[in-house]
Amino acid sequence: DRTACRGGGVAILADSALSCSEIKISERYNVCEVVAIDLRMASQHHTLICAYRAPNADLDSSRLLIDCLQTLVSSAANPVIVGDFNLAEVDWNLGLAPAGIQVDFMDWVSVDGLHQIVSEPTHMSGRQSVASLAVEPPLSTSDHYSIGFTLNAFVTPRHRWVYSYRNLSSLCLYLDGLNWDMIFEQCANVENFWLNFHSAVTFGMV
Repeated sequence: DRTACRGGGVAILADSALSCSEIKISERYNVCEVVAIDLRMASQHHTLICAYRAPNADLDSSRLLIDCLQTLVSSAANPVIVGDFNLAEVDWNLGLAPAGIQVDFMDWVSVDGLHQIVSEPTHMSGRQSVASLAVEPPLSTSDHYSIGFTLNAFVTPRHRWVYSYRNLSSLCLYLDGLNWDMIFEQCANVENFWLNFHSAVTFGMV
């Protein structure tokens, strides 16, 4: 979450069945809105990075963000970067940028060998990290559409047995019957989502 104002920030929500760990980012980049995790699936390893650059970000903070992303990508395994950089004037298909920080971002993408694939649905052959991509409805009250994509990876299921609660079939029926859209309707941040979800599950186990 942002510390200077209410709301905003970046987050990665990972299923508990996945083997993942948060990547610690240097305090030097504290002003950057970036979060990253390592995903390990069987013999495969991916680095997922989520970042945000505000439309009114100045040149210094924008270049610090690029430096942060370069640092993460330099040690990343199969990096996948998602987020919003507010670079509306960049033509990703032609590789053209008008001036200023937009040129800096374009140069970084080129130097690090990254590819912008959000412009259209992608079914790519060869050894690519992202197999498919689609623009989807916003999450909760966000004013941004979501980007759904599939990683070229195989997940090895991890089973966690809960011996203290045995009426799982009734709990599943209860949760399946809930109106999750209504439960999450007023959620403004990740903490709200978690508290509402936790309350619903806890109530179903009473």
